[in-house]
Amino acid sequence: MILRVVFCLLLLMASYPSLGQLKLPSPISSTANSLAIAMLPDSSLLLSKTINDKYQIVRYVFKNQVWTLESNKLSDLLNGIVYEGSHLHFRFSNDYTKLIVMLHGKGDQRIYLSELKNNNWSLFRDIIDPADYSYFNFTPSMSFDNEKLFLSDNSKPENTIYTYNNTDSFSGLKKDVLKEFKYIQDVIGVGVNSVLVNAQRVKGNPYGWFFIKQLETGGWSVPYKVNELDGAIYKFALSVTPFDELMLFIDFEKGDVYLTPTPPIVRQELTASKKANQKISSSDAISRTADDNQLVEKGIIKPTGNYYALLIGNSDYEDNTLDLDQPDKDIKALKKVLTTQYSFEEKNVVLLESADRETIFKTMYKYRTQLTSNDNLLIFYAGHGYWDERVQQGYWWPTDARPNNPSNWLSNSDLKEQIKALNTAHTLLISDACFSGGIFKTRGSTNDIRSASADIQLLYRMPSRRAMTSGTKTTVPDNSVFFKYLIKYLLENEDKYLSSSNLFNKVRKSVLNNSLTVPQEGVIMDTGDEGGDFIFIKKD
Repeated sequence: MILRVVFCLLLLMASYPSLGQLKLPSPISSTANSLAIAMLPDSSLLLSKTINDKYQIVRYVFKNQVWTLESNKLSDLLNGIVYEGSHLHFRFSNDYTKLIVMLHGKGDQRIYLSELKNNNWSLFRDIIDPADYSYFNFTPSMSFDNEKLFLSDNSKPENTIYTYNNTDSFSGLKKDVLKEFKYIQDVIGVGVNSVLVNAQRVKGNPYGWFFIKQLETGGWSVPYKVNELDGAIYKFALSVTPFDELMLFIDFEKGDVYLTPTPPIVRQELTASKKANQKISSSDAISRTADDNQLVEKGIIKPTGNYYALLIGNSDYEDNTLDLDQPDKDIKALKKVLTTQYSFEEKNVVLLESADRETIFKTMYKYRTQLTSNDNLLIFYAGHGYWDERVQQGYWWPTDARPNNPSNWLSNSDLKEQIKALNTAHTLLISDACFSGGIFKTRGSTNDIRSASADIQLLYRMPSRRAMTSGTKTTVPDNSVFFKYLIKYLLENEDKYLSSSNLFNKVRKSVLNNSLTVPQEGVIMDTGDEGGDFIFIKKD
């Protein structure tokens, strides 16, 4: 996907903050009888809807600025269990490895589970005793550690939350009556022990969303009214998304689909739960033993190589009309941060100030013989860039470049060839230049967005060839907002291990809120990436 849909949506929401929420365009919105919706880690949308009087599960993918219908194995699997006269609701676990379905039809209902294993979804299986079905109204929701199922109660008393513990067997059913509510309609897990409930406090009063948390002493905390989620008659199929800053819901009355900013109290809980739910602690994730088999079993590898950086800042061009003020200053500031706060030794950081094409090429070629398969390389470029629409190619402009003579331009194809030839564990390219987003031009639309909650050890175990850029195929200012926040979050970071994806998520939001440029991040295709990530290691 050339431009992540979430970038577009966040940019629109940032541009029109008074909206508070963003209605997604037709054909997604105004769909009759829409009962469930989810945004997946690849930014596609899975939606249940009625088409020509037939109930179907459809998948929308954002391509060429348009939402396009495109089925896949998951949507086909879901459609395979729908029969005439039936319909279903669905919810994903926080890590998108489990899918719960409630199938309604012809006087009864079933609750099924499918699990993602080896990139394939398993066949659905029953997970709850059918004798319990009459109690449940909306689709069960999993806790963040996948150890509990939360459900609302559709019987009397109607102010009860059901919790199933130990999801392998779905036993240990517990009933909690919450006297603060008259009627509880839906329960959504937003943490290991916390939920959002759609409930009515007093009979006849409007429904609202409330945040509550299970207490260690038993029972639940005092409900906190989440006013940010008020608005529609009620927000049907409300769900979190792979992006902490966004939630998704359907206006049940109109069938319209909305993205809405995640309320602060919910976002705080999401962040805390993700940290608490890491399978291996950060200190364990970066430790090494002599037994490689143990490393494979644990999924961890210590970065034994060195950290190198090539920082290119082109300010002084042979064509004086192209001169810039900031790039040479930016690379010096970046070097200081890398060498004082992160695992980059002074001798391993190369500054190229106002470099011509030959100098850039010779330096990159040198790394091909110098670096090993354990080493990590950061390449940073600040300077002019250019996008040639006729040949669909992006370029860096070295200092000997001429606007009307491409002989000294450095193309994205050239960069990709050099990056592909590097024998590194991880290579990260950061390009702060006009039209820098062209480096992603050949990217496909599958699996190019990964969950921000992926464990550090898994990210480091797999080779990576990734890039982050200050913009798409547009101009960016000399006084870079992107670089301002890149430095800010590197300086303010307190985590021992910081993946480039998590760094980018922080930078992206601030840039969107303070400029009209849209940063990008992702895989540099066809260069040897295997799904890992570049990890910044903070010095003690």
